[in-house]
Amino acid sequence: MKPSLRELFLAPEALEPVSGPLVRLAALQHLHRTMEREDVRGKLERLLAEQDGRPSVDAAANLFPLQVAVVLAQDGGVAGIEWLVRFLSACDARQERLGFTALRNCRQFPLAVLLACTTTARSIEAGYGQLGGLSGFSDDQAWNLATKSSPSDSAATLTALEFGLRQVQNSLRADRKLALGAALTRPFLKPLTGIRYTGFAVVEDGPARWRAIPYQMASIINPDDGSARVTGADLLKSPGKRVVLAYESDEHNEAKAVYAVPFAPVQDVGRLLPQLALHCEGLSIAVVVQKWESRAGERYRLVSASGQTEVGIDRAGRIKVGECALTHATSSRPFFTRLQLGTADIERVVQQFVRTTQLERAVLLKSWKNSYALAGQSGRVVSFHDEKPEELVVLLEDVKDVSHPFTVRFPFPVWTPHDRTAVLEEFFANSPDNYAVVVGLLDGERNTRRAVIVNAESGEAMFWSTELRAAGVPVYWEVGDNDTIYTTILNDQLVTATCPVCFDTNYRICATCEGRGRTTCSQCGGSKKSVCGECTGTGRCRSDCRACSGKGQCGSCGGDGKAKLPCSLCGGTGRYADTGRLCKKCGGDGTFKPPCRVCSGTGTCPHCRGSGDYIQNCRNCGATGRANCGRCRATGIARCDECEGTLVSECGCGGIDRIRLRPAQERV
Repeated sequence: MKPSLRELFLAPEALEPVSGPLVRLAALQHLHRTMEREDVRGKLERLLAEQDGRPSVDAAANLFPLQVAVVLAQDGGVAGIEWLVRFLSACDARQERLGFTALRNCRQFPLAVLLACTTTARSIEAGYGQLGGLSGFSDDQAWNLATKSSPSDSAATLTALEFGLRQVQNSLRADRKLALGAALTRPFLKPLTGIRYTGFAVVEDGPARWRAIPYQMASIINPDDGSARVTGADLLKSPGKRVVLAYESDEHNEAKAVYAVPFAPVQDVGRLLPQLALHCEGLSIAVVVQKWESRAGERYRLVSASGQTEVGIDRAGRIKVGECALTHATSSRPFFTRLQLGTADIERVVQQFVRTTQLERAVLLKSWKNSYALAGQSGRVVSFHDEKPEELVVLLEDVKDVSHPFTVRFPFPVWTPHDRTAVLEEFFANSPDNYAVVVGLLDGERNTRRAVIVNAESGEAMFWSTELRAAGVPVYWEVGDNDTIYTTILNDQLVTATCPVCFDTNYRICATCEGRGRTTCSQCGGSKKSVCGECTGTGRCRSDCRACSGKGQCGSCGGDGKAKLPCSLCGGTGRYADTGRLCKKCGGDGTFKPPCRVCSGTGTCPHCRGSGDYIQNCRNCGATGRANCGRCRATGIARCDECEGTLVSECGCGGIDRIRLRPAQERV
């Protein structure tokens, strides 16, 4: 009868090479469960010493010695780890995967497992040697430090661990890193909702800079079998627990292995959190900066130093201002940590947020009744119908599928007058049609003043009563319905101009009339009399001779000098009436031409003497050649030739395209 598998692995020769691979493996597991730990370790060490340290070409032949080394390491035998390191150093690509899998299962030696996750087969022996005395450091030793040793011993071992991790960096793979860090949260699954949360640890990534490492429960390598004193998941309950991480050095930085150091003191997260909130790569630590009541319930706003912001509803009413939440690309919802930041740290986060956010900045342009208008950096103007903001600058948040933006405000001052100025500069630069400047002030009636407002783009001018004491103030210029112009003087700003006359608009109060629109008449020079327009200053006027209609010829004879008259003998027929013979007097022509009695035969008009002109004294000027000035209507004052009465003319400096402002309180 063929023996059963149980009979085979219980046989005395079950561990000998003559037995099959499966029988030897089963006998090894049985040995591990039935003998005392010290006896098992000795037996395993002898078995391992009998094995050939060189990898076999047959993968099945490598299983038994690898399993012996793993079982020995799990029982605390450092010889198992050393054998696996030598095996990996000598193996080729065909045995590497099997060797690394075996080494990663030796959780009693966490540093060896971490090396297996970060080194190659060619560099693991060098890395193992660079760890020095920590190369054989076991989890049991770590717990002895945690429970029996003095704090100074634990601190010394932790220092040695940090030094060893620095030494081994040159032996790591290019795409892996090994570092000592602190756990912020541990992974967990909400049973009712099914929402899974990733755990996060942080490692120092330079002076005052940190990097977040996401990890899953499967990444924890602390022993969690029946012999484990405390599982890794329980160790990570406390935020700030020190951990050693092997992680990928790509953009995701995902952890490959995490070991919670039992003897290391918990890092003070309260002191660490403000630094993480400001300088942490791979993870945004958002802070609740304000809460307010809405129709849907109590709302809160989260902001992070990386420029992200989010609004949520606190249905349970447990969230407090200053509470921190973690946001990461792997999670669609923030994870609230119940860790708090103080007021000063909240302000620092908000200040960093406003520097990095992509939200558009906006400032108050004008307000009326229960409404106000904001000017955005992009050049847009948005109106709101609620209480106007007291902040110098607000943020505009555009929400998907919502046509109107929302304002983002903060309960404490984070803006300066220069921030408002910078937003206005960008607004006017992107909307030049709305930019105007008070280029001058004119005295009005009853001790009043009028501001001369010029649109820099079109050159159009407006005049409004004002209490301004100086020019150079920017103005919001708006064209409403029916081309009605509305202006809003921005009293808290001044124009920083190269040209102090036109304030870089290329338009100024007319230098000729000094803004009066009228000046001494350029036609009469103020004398009220100018060259007569009728006689052009000669005092005499010419007109066509009425007798000859300006032709200069005698009107009676047509210039021939002879008059044409009918013959009196023949009655103008050219023949005698009784005989029918030709008239001898007119020669049969019927007429005769005696000398013209009007012009005495000269053919010229006797009235104008052939000139065709009729000259007489000018009635308009009384023959003086000067008459009342038609341009100024005999007042001596007329509309300015330079500005044509608009009070504004070109400066001549050409203007400057760039708009530069400054707060009105700032001294130049």
